[in-house]
Amino acid sequence: MHRASRSTLIALSFLCLLRLWPAPPASSPSGRPGSGVATIEPTLPLTIDLRPGPAAESRAGGGRIALEVEIEAGPDISDLSLALVLPDGLRAEEDPLPSDHTIALRMAQRRLYVVPLIAARAGVFPVQVEASFRDDQGRTFRTRQGIDLRFGPPRPEGRSHAGAYEVVAVPLQEPGR
Repeated sequence: MHRASRSTLIALSFLCLLRLWPAPPASSPSGRPGSGVATIEPTLPLTIDLRPGPAAESRAGGGRIALEVEIEAGPDISDLSLALVLPDGLRAEEDPLPSDHTIALRMAQRRLYVVPLIAARAGVFPVQVEASFRDDQGRTFRTRQGIDLRFGPPRPEGRSHAGAYEVVAVPLQEPGR
């Protein structure tokens, strides 16, 4: 009987170890069972980068800034049309973006557009560039990229304290948005 309980204990220990052994995944990211190859989600064939230009003028009642719009094609794209979406209180001196006509870009080709903007008042202005285009396979895409432009007094600096990010309170006379 002592022998039977020992073999039972060994068998139960073995079963417990098998239970803890990691099982192979039912399905891999690539969709093929047992394949360890990870997949990467595709990105859009066009990259839009928005940034404020180097010569920004900001005053209490508004100001001027040059918005830089840089686009880069992944694969070849055609029928590219860009449109600037501006909020109230912000206007473009001129619109150099190809909104009334379309252009084509070759693979990895870049273009830089500089759009002079004028703010009528101080505040934060969400600016967007909308793009519509076709890729080399004939698929049509429409996307937007945005940036917040701030005119007027700079945003109060915050600090990290005891694991939290603290910001000085904003007076009621100056709402954030």
